[in-house]
Amino acid sequence: MERIQPYRKTFLADLETPVTAYLKLSEKAPVSFLLESVEMGRQSRFSIVGVGARRTFRLKDGVFTVNGTPVATQDPLRALYEAVHAPLERPPDLPPFFGGVVGYVAYDLIRYYERLPSLKPDDLGLPDLLFVEPEVVAVFDHLKNLLHLVAPGTDPEEAEARLFWAERRLKGPLPGVPGERAGGGPASRRTFPGRPTWRR
Repeated sequence: MERIQPYRKTFLADLETPVTAYLKLSEKAPVSFLLESVEMGRQSRFSIVGVGARRTFRLKDGVFTVNGTPVATQDPLRALYEAVHAPLERPPDLPPFFGGVVGYVAYDLIRYYERLPSLKPDDLGLPDLLFVEPEVVAVFDHLKNLLHLVAPGTDPEEAEARLFWAERRLKGPLPGVPGERAGGGPASRRTFPGRPTWRR
C-alpha cells in the first residue's frame, strides 16, 4: 500500500475565518463539511473545513459501496477500516487531523452486529454509514493563528493542483448572496435631487 503524503501550504489566518473559508471552498463542491471549534482550549483549538471526496463510503440497504461500487462484506466497519488504514506521513508541525475520513454512523448500524426487534419504517432514507475522504482539508489553528491547507495523496502533481485550486479560491471574494440580493439593480428606487432643496 502506498504511503499517503500530506502535501500542504501554511498561511497566517489573519484575513480568513473558518466560515469564510468554508463558503469560498465549498461553492459548487459536491461534498463539504465544517467542523468548528467554539472553545479555544488545547484539544479544541482547531477548526476544520473539508471539500471534495477522493472516496465516498456508504452503507445503505445492506450494500457497502466505495465510490458507488459495491464491496462484499459482512462487517461494514471492518471494511471501512481496511479501506482507509494506510501508512501516513505525519509531520510534527501539522495538527492532529489533516486528512482521513469524516462522516457518521447511524444508530441502525447495530443491526449488522446484533439481532434486534423488527425495524420501524424508514421515513428518512439515510445511509446507515456515510464517510468521505476529502480532497482538500483546511485546518485553522486558532492558538497559532495559522491556516494549513492540506491535500493528502500519493501523486505530488495531482495534490499540488488541488492546493493551487484551494489557494486561489481562498484569495478570491466570497460567493454572492443567494436570491435576488445578489447582483441586480439598486437596492432602492428612490432618487434624490442633485441640489439641496432646503433654504437658510
